[in-house]
Amino acid sequence: MKIVPQIARQVLGRLAATALNATAMSARALAAPILAGALMGGLLPQVGQAQTYNEFLRKANARSIAIVSGMPGESSLELANDLALVLDCVDGLRIVPVVGKSDQGNIHDLLFLRGIDMAIIPADTLEHVAQEKTYINDLKGVISYVAPMFSQEIHLVAADTITELSDLEGKFVNLGAPGSLALGPQKILANAGVSVIASKYSPQLALERLIDGSLDAMFLIGGKPLGLLERLGDVTGLHLLSLPAIPGEEIYQAARFSHEDYPTLVRAGDEVATLAVPSVLAVYDWTPDNPRYTKNKAFVDALFARQNYLRRPARHPKWAEVDLYADLPGWKRFAAAQALVDRKRASVREAPAPATASQPQAPVRANTPEPSSPEPVVAPVRRASPTPSPRTPPAAAAPKPRNTAAPQAAASVPETPASTASSGPASDADTELERLFEKQLRDYGITPRSEAERAQLFNAFRRRVLGEDE
Repeated sequence: MKIVPQIARQVLGRLAATALNATAMSARALAAPILAGALMGGLLPQVGQAQTYNEFLRKANARSIAIVSGMPGESSLELANDLALVLDCVDGLRIVPVVGKSDQGNIHDLLFLRGIDMAIIPADTLEHVAQEKTYINDLKGVISYVAPMFSQEIHLVAADTITELSDLEGKFVNLGAPGSLALGPQKILANAGVSVIASKYSPQLALERLIDGSLDAMFLIGGKPLGLLERLGDVTGLHLLSLPAIPGEEIYQAARFSHEDYPTLVRAGDEVATLAVPSVLAVYDWTPDNPRYTKNKAFVDALFARQNYLRRPARHPKWAEVDLYADLPGWKRFAAAQALVDRKRASVREAPAPATASQPQAPVRANTPEPSSPEPVVAPVRRASPTPSPRTPPAAAAPKPRNTAAPQAAASVPETPASTASSGPASDADTELERLFEKQLRDYGITPRSEAERAQLFNAFRRRVLGEDE
């Protein structure tokens, strides 16, 4: 009686194994035509003798650059997005903007988070973490910088009942995002001798609590105009508070807000004094024999070559004040970027003497890009707050345009209109495009069958690189 169940189990086990093998064979049989169709249709990379799948995977990641920046609504994230729009696909680059958590968190991510190549960091935070040895003893030996970036204004948004800094004594004030050092806000309050009930909420949550009255004021640090504050619409009962200088703190420079910057927070005709701290595009200082150094160098080359496209009116207005050739005292510049800066300065020193009065010649400046004629700027649409607020909106007022500084063209690569690109002697930009185009052809093994086909491919490549397909 016991033998029968044993035989039954063995038979069932063999049947199950046979069924599994048949299923696997069927799956392979079905997968073959699907995979073939995908390859023929271009959905998957074609794997041949010269290029295995691993090789394709390596090439796909060889030029990826992950840049950790700011939180949603902050200007550093918008500028990182601009970098992706302008530099993506140039020399095979793939720019990946990453949302950051805080100023100090960006340093942590650059040091320890896998895959992060660069970070936009406030200069005061970078210096503080280096001096305090928060993560490692020699931060300046591990992190270098590509270039100083834009200045980040310190915004102190307060209820209308708060008219000066001393009114914040004993009030509820949000200093910054969770995990942030909030060095500027703390120094401002300490210099004024004001004690507050401090909190650290995300910018979005802090603004909600400020609107509903749970907070009396909040600090925001970022390049004006901040998208988070632009979206206030017609919410009233809030304004920007004036901030005094901090004695002995040269890193914080004087700045101002105007009605054109924030129509709902600054009255027409008024200006609000504030402070600004510079930001830095920092990079892990890989040695030249490391593959990550190679891809970072490709990014730096593209950034310096295409900096004038970042100053177009469609980009963030803060690009107008970025000087890639400026120095950051006390820090080492990334070697590939330093080579470009040295070459630029050498070319300025070797420039010919100014022409005589009969042959006037435009002066050549080392660090200041030549201005270009700006395109018309379209004013952003401001919407009213979607949620009701105890701070009632006033009568509808016409929105003011964003205070956009005139975009400038970089001296290193003059911008050439597409309509005149084929006429006259080739410019540096055209030469660089030709070089990049030829490299793309070699990398992907493409051989045009005729000059007409090559011209068609080049025109498509040019439109993509110059952003004319956006």
